Amino acid sequence: MRGQIESTETLPQRVGNRRATIRYRCAPASTGAVFASDDHEFQRAWIDNISCGGIGLFLSKPIADGSVIAVQLKSSVDDATHQLNGQVIHSNLREPFGWYIGIQFVEPISADTLDSLL
Repeated sequence: MRGQIESTETLPQRVGNRRATIRYRCAPASTGAVFASDDHEFQRAWIDNISCGGIGLFLSKPIADGSVIAVQLKSSVDDATHQLNGQVIHSNLREPFGWYIGIQFVEPISADTLDSLL
């Protein structure tokens, strides 16, 4: 009927940027290591971006959504290595780069730690 407003239950939900923190691009060729609890082996990771709440990286193999992982990154300021624990939110194939993995940290990292990793 004309002039009626459609119920919001039948309208598609808008999908927007759900990130709660700002992501920062990492320098080209920034690497780290990822350890997934389900396969018990380290994979080399190419870091795309990082924030206080999570990280986006490329791997050669996928990791299942929901997997608990540890990401090891070296500080750009000193020789310190940081282990950041998180959960895989999504894993998508992005040819020709490999699998893009989105990870949410279990505990947000501090602004100082973030600065030392950029």
